[in-house]
Amino acid sequence: MRQSLDQQHVLIAGGSGELGFAAARALVDAGAPVTLLARGSEALTTAATRLINDVDGDVLTVTADLANRPSVSRAVDHAVASFGDIQTVIYALRHDVTGPYDQLDPAVFQQALTTMVAGALNLAAATIPAMQARGQGRVLFMMGQDAVAGRRFGAADCAIMHGLNGMIRALAREVADTGVIVNGLVCGLVDSDRLALEVDQVIAHTRRDRNTVMAELSLRNPQRRLIELAEIGDLACWLVDPQNKAINGQIIAADGGEVGSPL
Repeated sequence: MRQSLDQQHVLIAGGSGELGFAAARALVDAGAPVTLLARGSEALTTAATRLINDVDGDVLTVTADLANRPSVSRAVDHAVASFGDIQTVIYALRHDVTGPYDQLDPAVFQQALTTMVAGALNLAAATIPAMQARGQGRVLFMMGQDAVAGRRFGAADCAIMHGLNGMIRALAREVADTGVIVNGLVCGLVDSDRLALEVDQVIAHTRRDRNTVMAELSLRNPQRRLIELAEIGDLACWLVDPQNKAINGQIIAADGGEVGSPL
């Protein structure tokens, strides 16, 4: 167990998703009480039950609409009342909007933008001031590669995720001298249920062999493999460790060197 994370209350927005859950699992295993936050209670209950069954630790669930600042504040207040001050906030939301740039529904894009970007600011406003007052805190944004690269039919997602990228760097500059550290973790192609569903769609449309599709996806990573969820969780755990103080305002890519690689 990492003693520096023992009893360090962590709030994870998007904790019922695979990336957020991977972080939660590693953190609970490291001794941190974890609050999972999401809009829907059913997925949260499932995630919390799985965590409690798999890892011995303290887990709380709270619901909130990140686009609604009072809703976020109420959820944060409940988390603090249950587990004490929040030392770390992890933002791991996903809200995909894909399709040709000229066929995107403006209303759908606006909703995603509000949830993802304005929601991130609402979460920051509800949690970071208390960290600043205490002189210590960690904020970690967990994102896909759309935050640092372009993708065909991904104009909307890339715009949103690049916006979060800029927010990370700006927040880090704004709060650095108060002891709060802000970073981003970009996750490459992860071996997950989400990927399995995407592969199913490819197979359904192309009638290609699953092993062939998976092998081609693995080749995107110079290491010729998919990233494991456990690796993502461990890296998130390391980045929010209070002992790590020099890494700030950075976008760390866990992708085997895929982004920018000529291979």
